[in-house]
Amino acid sequence: MNLKLPAILASFSLTLGAPGVAAQWSVSAELGVARFGGTSRDSAGATVGPYRPTTFELRLERGAGRARVAVGVLHANTGLVAEGQGVAVVQYGIGSLWEIAPEVSLGVARFGAGLEARVAAGPAFDLCDPAAIICLACGGPFPWPPLPPPPPAVPGLYLTKAHFVDDFEGWLKGGPEFEVHILGQKGQTDSLTDYQCAGEKQPAPYYFDQDALDWNGSVMLFSKVQLDAYNAAHPGQNIRVFVVEDDDTACEIKANRDLIGALFKGVDGAYKALTAGNDSSNAVVKLFKRANAIQKLWAAIASFINTNDELVGTAVEDAVVGISYPGYNWIVKGQNNATNGWITLGMK
Repeated sequence: MNLKLPAILASFSLTLGAPGVAAQWSVSAELGVARFGGTSRDSAGATVGPYRPTTFELRLERGAGRARVAVGVLHANTGLVAEGQGVAVVQYGIGSLWEIAPEVSLGVARFGAGLEARVAAGPAFDLCDPAAIICLACGGPFPWPPLPPPPPAVPGLYLTKAHFVDDFEGWLKGGPEFEVHILGQKGQTDSLTDYQCAGEKQPAPYYFDQDALDWNGSVMLFSKVQLDAYNAAHPGQNIRVFVVEDDDTACEIKANRDLIGALFKGVDGAYKALTAGNDSSNAVVKLFKRANAIQKLWAAIASFINTNDELVGTAVEDAVVGISYPGYNWIVKGQNNATNGWITLGMK
């Protein structure tokens, strides 16, 4: 519950009543509809606030001459309304409000028979329930009920952080368009093929839009179902995480096969072919760890078309490379074993 400290309220009113008589008690009941002027507003202009609660008030008053003392007890059950672009969504029965308002009033003028001007003032004690909702009448914002927690992530290999040392994009082509590809054995041959791509033209959960040197978020690169199916069909053959800067056709690797072959040959030779990875999770922790890349696979990449995608590099675990960057665990190695970036990979 939320209890607001007393606020002093003052008012001026015209009332109908008999001329001053001896002290007397009176009881009255009131039924009304409240309106609220304050709301929460988001950046898109949508507003959220209490929705027209019906109020019930019981008032006890004692008067003596020009002076009167009274206490009112008001109760209302309120809903919430979200409004924007001509549409309103109402959820009823969200919270309740109790208000206790002692009051002292004084008659200041009389106009003919029965018409009296009075000045009134007094504190108001407001109590809102539940505690998670602080209504506008209690002096604070009235947010929409908290959303349910997001569903758990689909199990798989995820990229959560990336940094590249260059945008690998010609100045005539604008900003970079990085893509991450999962490469593995094609059938039972010596060739590699592209099993999955994460990029800006892909649907969720493979949507990945990095158009700057740094990126943070969560994008799935390869689902657990896909990885298990690959391992069953290709025992002993691990996967490569390969980054390109796409120039033309989204999620299609287009580059000179000799350049790709030379890149894999150089990186595999430098790190004794520990340049692939696989699921190394156990009952305690989920891990994507280094694994052997079968060296002959780089030599027979015959299906990649000779055009102009930029080859950023293949990911190698930092423990294999022998260097590390805080918050990252895989290093992106490119032509001539150059370090072109570092990324964070993990199983969820």
